[in-house]
Amino acid sequence: LLVIDLAGKILAWNDPFVSMWNLPLGVIESRHEAEAIAAILGQVSDADGFLNRIRELSARPDEESFETITLKDGRIFERFSRPLGPKRDIQGRVWSFRDATVRRSAERSLRESEMRFRAFAEGADCGLLIYRDDAGVFANRWGREVFGDVLGRPFWTNVHPDDVEPVKARGRARARGETVENRLDVRMIDRHGATRWFEISGTPIELDGLPAVLTTAYDITKRRQAEERTRHVAFHDALTDLPNRALFVDRAEKALALARREGDTVGVILLDLDRFKNVNDSLGHDAGDELIRHSASRLREVLRGSDTVARLGGDEFAILLPGLRSDETVRVALKLLDAMRRPFLVASRELRVSASLGLAIGPQDGDDMQTLVKSADTAMYRAKDAGRDRLQLFDPAMNRAAIRLLELENELHEGLARQEFLVYYQPIFRTKTGELCGVEALIRWRRPDGS
Repeated sequence: LLVIDLAGKILAWNDPFVSMWNLPLGVIESRHEAEAIAAILGQVSDADGFLNRIRELSARPDEESFETITLKDGRIFERFSRPLGPKRDIQGRVWSFRDATVRRSAERSLRESEMRFRAFAEGADCGLLIYRDDAGVFANRWGREVFGDVLGRPFWTNVHPDDVEPVKARGRARARGETVENRLDVRMIDRHGATRWFEISGTPIELDGLPAVLTTAYDITKRRQAEERTRHVAFHDALTDLPNRALFVDRAEKALALARREGDTVGVILLDLDRFKNVNDSLGHDAGDELIRHSASRLREVLRGSDTVARLGGDEFAILLPGLRSDETVRVALKLLDAMRRPFLVASRELRVSASLGLAIGPQDGDDMQTLVKSADTAMYRAKDAGRDRLQLFDPAMNRAAIRLLELENELHEGLARQEFLVYYQPIFRTKTGELCGVEALIRWRRPDGS
């Protein structure tokens, strides 16, 4: 990009322009158009034609142009030029160059005319706006078509209300001479009232001896929408669109941290459908998926907007209840239990299922999220062991029993490996006759500690 006023003074340029033309820094910093042209002419195959076209456009400042330039080193540039400023007050000329070497070489013979059109359209497919004293003084055709009439209006007139303050703060920082990031993603309102995302960059320039800002605006709405979809997929379950484990843990950690600061509590419920495998085995996985979706909807109906219900996988759900007292958390859990007892319509038939719920309340049942979720999981499995279709609150004794059971299981494996188990046979006699009628086999465990 190169911007030149009517007197031949270079007003603005960007780094790609300097690197494409291999210009010495002193040439561009001199701000003299003649020096830049002289440095460029030696690189162009048709130097006379190049120079004549510049003279023609200087004589017709209101003319737009598009040309293809061939360089001596084989590169091909597309050049688009248009007046700077409205037709009634033209201030100079804006030149843009695009390196089209690879594309032109591949498609030149078949699509030259089409690529001319594409290059022209792409060259104009961004907003080029100049602001001075917080008022627009120039907008190119693309900018006018997208934003309407911006002349005389501040830039933030078209900025989404939620993004106005960051834009103004950035402008104030630039005015104070602070270094600000050149590019900024901003939501803007187009002339039809629709909100679109734009990548905005601003370059300070001098216009008519006064400071101004040359702003470019690229529509990145589709890119932002794609990023948002990707972000949503990464943190949501594909079947139910509920938050997944990663998002649940993130929200739960924040809720637990807030509860610790405020002296409050946060409830975590793990819910598992009872005998869900029977539905899959008898009606098929499609019916199972339908039941999962119906279950997700029913759980959402019971909960507040500030609560979170997530699908951890399979038929297991996790519910986060922040900001409630312990008794209130229990009441919500009982509502969830009752909701799951109501019949579901699945595969055109009525199904009655139930759920097992484990409830842990932080920070007392776990001062970190991993411990709190583990406590709720322990309580849920105790509910299943107790007959299903019930709510079980976590009790520290459950952890002790679970740990002891795990230790015993490990000791049994080790005992088998060390041949610590012995079989003893005890005869069984009939008391009346003294006849041997059977044998009782007993396994005795000789543990190393003698127990």
